[in-house]
Parts: sequence; structure tokens; C-alpha cells
Amino acid sequence: MRRHLDPPTRTRNINVERESLFTMEFDWSLYATHEIPQTEVQESFEDPFCLRILPGGGPLAEHSRFLCLGKCLSGKSVFSLYSSDGKKMRPIASRPMTEAESYFYDRKAKESL
Repeated sequence: MRRHLDPPTRTRNINVERESLFTMEFDWSLYATHEIPQTEVQESFEDPFCLRILPGGGPLAEHSRFLCLGKCLSGKSVFSLYSSDGKKMRPIASRPMTEAESYFYDRKAKESL
């Protein structure tokens, strides 16, 4: 039986292209929370089960503020307030999720499986 293997250089190029397609850009100029490191916030945004929420009304919607519920690689649940222009994420503040937010996140993650 004959097996076809891609040349190593081609495989390496494909992986690099995939990484660049899925890498988010962040602008940390507005970030004001030092209790949660920027790396953990970024990981929570890149969580495949993260929930990005646009409030239906009120001051958050008026100022184009969004909410993100996600988990970082260590498993910590992170709630973030951010703005975005469609190209860059601009986290403003983050904190650990409350018990109710964590329950909501877990329920939505299970629904998507």
C-alpha cells in the first residue's frame, strides 16, 4: 500500500498560514485591570467556546461595548468588557466570572458540542 505524505516545507507553510488566520490583534491602551494578566485575557478571547455578547440596549450598547465570557488555558473563567472596530479587540476591564456567569458559559459550551 502506498502512502502519500506532504513535504515538510509545505506542511510548515500551511501551519504558519493557519496561525496567522486565527490570530487576533489586541490594543491594550484602554486596559485597566492588572489583577488578570493580558495573556489570560487574550487566551479567554481565543477560547473556542467563548461567548461574545452585544448588550441589547443601555449605555454599553450606546458606546459600542461588548462582553466576552471565556476561559484561559489554566481553566480560569474570565469576564471581559471590550470595544472593537472589527479588526482589533480593545479590552477595557476584566474580572473572574461570577457563579451565574460561569454556569451560563458552561451551559452554552455544552449546547455547542
